[in-house]
Amino acid sequence: MDSGPNDQYLTLGDFSLWVYGRSYPDSIDFWDGNWLQCKAQVKVNGASVEVVGTFLRNDELMDFMRGLSRMHDEVAGTAELHCIEPNLGMALATDALGHISVEVSITPDHMAQSHHFSFAVDQTFLPPLIKSCERVLDRFPIIGKL
Repeated sequence: MDSGPNDQYLTLGDFSLWVYGRSYPDSIDFWDGNWLQCKAQVKVNGASVEVVGTFLRNDELMDFMRGLSRMHDEVAGTAELHCIEPNLGMALATDALGHISVEVSITPDHMAQSHHFSFAVDQTFLPPLIKSCERVLDRFPIIGKL
């Protein structure tokens, strides 16, 4: 899946995420209608792992964005991207100086592979990431109620 001009793009350090659209665009059901068709990738120090498909929901992205906003407002705390599917997970944590450690678990095949990446960013990375999440959620708002 190649990225195009209408894709929504998020980046954080060595991590990138492209959102292509809804996985089930005709669904109006909360559980089916909120799946997103995506590609996530981590490229660092000669390693590159990517996963493509239906592994992220926009309600999961909303929860992650709220955590990022709290981290930014308080210059402290954590934010986690918890995906129902085991292909992607991310955890951010601030230290006393405002540095942010990033842990990414990513795999295209959770039955046979496991990939874990660690890197660091600073507080200046949060506002653009929050804005990117907002753009995705504006384009693909949450459908229905839990």
